[in-house]
Amino acid sequence: MLFKYTAVNGLGIVIIRKRIDGDHERNNLKILLRGRVDFTLLPTSTINYLVKELSLHDQVYLAPKKHTTFHRMFLIPKNRKDIEEFLTRIAFSNNYKWNEIIKKYGFAKN
Repeated sequence: MLFKYTAVNGLGIVIIRKRIDGDHERNNLKILLRGRVDFTLLPTSTINYLVKELSLHDQVYLAPKKHTTFHRMFLIPKNRKDIEEFLTRIAFSNNYKWNEIIKKYGFAKN
């Protein structure tokens, strides 16, 4: 059975002869490190955390181009203007704690 992934790091279409579905991102990384797969796709925040936690800087290559990107949006009940104002104030401020959270998880502030 073949599985296709499009635009993996600008390579066009990559054909995978065997796909291994992992049950957890940490296990997917372990499978990669054992040489059982050639690559894995992980969220940026997860890989940044695991590389740091497991001291893997010299054992894995992180492609500079992401496979996919997405944005997370705040979902707030319409009647909670107080929450909307609070989150807007923090998200678009130079709040030190907020910026540390963004940095911790490897996200860039837009």
